[in-house]
Amino acid sequence: MPADDRQLLLRMRRGDEAAAALLWQRHATRLLAYARAILGRRDPHGAHDIVQQIFLTALRAPRSQATAVLDVPGWLLILTRHAAINHVRSLRREQARLNHVPRPSPSPATVVSHPESTDLTSALDQLPRPMREVVVLKHIAGLTFDQIAESLGANRSTLASRYRAALDLLRTMLADPLPPLPEVSHARA
Repeated sequence: MPADDRQLLLRMRRGDEAAAALLWQRHATRLLAYARAILGRRDPHGAHDIVQQIFLTALRAPRSQATAVLDVPGWLLILTRHAAINHVRSLRREQARLNHVPRPSPSPATVVSHPESTDLTSALDQLPRPMREVVVLKHIAGLTFDQIAESLGANRSTLASRYRAALDLLRTMLADPLPPLPEVSHARA
C-alpha cells in the first residue's frame, strides 16, 4: 500500500531518502509550475531553486510543525508561494540597486530586439500575479477552486472571478484578428 504524503513527510524528516524522492516525484512538477507562474519572466530558472528550498524547509521543519501538517500538497504550495513572492521582492530590490549604478550606453551593435511573442506562456507572464496564480493552480496544479482558496487563504468567489477575468484577458491577448474583408460592389455594370 503506497504511503500517504503525510507519512512520507514525517519519514523524510527522519532522513528517509526514498520518502523524500517519492514526495519530490509526486509534487515537484506542480510546485515548479506554480513558482514559474509567480516569477514570470523575472527569473525563469529561479523556480528550481525555490522548490529545492521548499523541500529543505520541509526537511528541517520542527517535528511539531511537520506533525501538524494535514494537507501536505497544500502546505507545500503555501511554502512555494511565500518563497517565490519573497524571491520576486528580492529581485526587485536588486534591480532597484542596479538602476542606481551608472552604466555606459550600449552601442547600437549590441542592442538586440526581440519581437513580442503572443504564445500562451508570454500571455500568462503578462497577467497580473494574482490572476496568473489562479490560472496555474487551476490548470497546471489541477486544484479545485476550494483547494485554491484554502491554499491562498482567499475567498473562493474572488478567486473564481479572478480566473474568469484572467481567461478573458488571455483570450484578448491571444486573439488573432481577421483582416477586414475587401468591399464588394453590389452595383451592376
